[in-house]
Amino acid sequence: MEKMRIPIVIDPLVSDGYIYSYRFQDEFSKLVAKKKYEAVYIDGNAYREFDYDGLFEGCPRLVVLYSSLYDFVSSALSFFQKNNIDVILLGSDVYTEFKIKGLISVDVKQIMETYFSHLDDCGCARPALYGCFENSSGDRLKEKCFLEELQARGVSDPDFYCIRNTQGFEHCAKTFFEKLSSFDSVICPNTIAAISLSKKLMERGIRIPEDIQMISDGALKSTELFPLSFTGFHSESDFTEAQKVISAYRFMYEHPDPFFQLRIFSTGELYVGNTTLPLKKEKKPLSVRVAAEPRLANTFYGDNEVIAFVKMERLLNACDRTDIELIQLLLEGCSYEQIAERIFLSTGTVFYRMKRLQGIVSARTRKELEEFLREYSFNSFFDK
Repeated sequence: MEKMRIPIVIDPLVSDGYIYSYRFQDEFSKLVAKKKYEAVYIDGNAYREFDYDGLFEGCPRLVVLYSSLYDFVSSALSFFQKNNIDVILLGSDVYTEFKIKGLISVDVKQIMETYFSHLDDCGCARPALYGCFENSSGDRLKEKCFLEELQARGVSDPDFYCIRNTQGFEHCAKTFFEKLSSFDSVICPNTIAAISLSKKLMERGIRIPEDIQMISDGALKSTELFPLSFTGFHSESDFTEAQKVISAYRFMYEHPDPFFQLRIFSTGELYVGNTTLPLKKEKKPLSVRVAAEPRLANTFYGDNEVIAFVKMERLLNACDRTDIELIQLLLEGCSYEQIAERIFLSTGTVFYRMKRLQGIVSARTRKELEEFLREYSFNSFFDK
């Protein structure tokens, strides 16, 4: 039997800037190789010019599409529909105008209801939704569910509580602080928004959770090292998501049916961290069904805070214990020779590791790396 090929189109902007994307791609590639399938990565910048007739000769016309950016997904779905190619969509939702063969996401409505219920337990009745990006399908859906929940609770002007990210996080924060007295809690649609806002709150002496309570969607390595442990929904691992994509593709590949549609529901849990104050601090299991998330590069992925956060996240994921010790000594002002002596490595090894770390954050020199680490408080990640 011919080896099954799994074609996947990844939005280039998401591939370059979206933290979850590169983690998923890594797990997907390893799992495909382990199962002895073949992954066919189709350039997101040139997917319209690809030879699909040659690719699908003798097999179902089916691709995996991974993006959270509303305009990219809408355009790609329109193209594939016109060319009679079915799509398994990962990372997006709310495209009711298109026929989607398979969808893998989470139940945003149920998650939002769980957030409100948890905030009720914390005595909070005036939550804000902070940092939704208008070109993110996931953020659009989160905002829709947030507004519906406020309306169901009798709030007369629910839109007042939405602080949208239309011009970058600095502008977003300015609007938030102008309305701060109206809020007792805040829900952030992603980890970047949560860390950005929490740092600004702490800079102003506003305590979390004593002065304002916070919930954040998503869980990244950076948040594990950040002084705050965010309450929020933690979904399944990237390995599990990759398994679902491959299983869904294999099932549809082996059982082609023009009328069949598949929706796979992800599960996870509500983790109660130290950013909320419920009556009882506990982990609550949350059974959830299949969700989503962004192309205005000049407002989200072009935001300097987002770019820096992505670099820091990649750096943290790439660092072993030796790298962390090396960086901490660098920030103490040690020379390469002093670092080598302190951590029992050769000077050449220290130099090699330093060049690798510079490459991860696009620093051309040791000085640029040091400036980046100081500006974004690398050592503060290890203060816990």
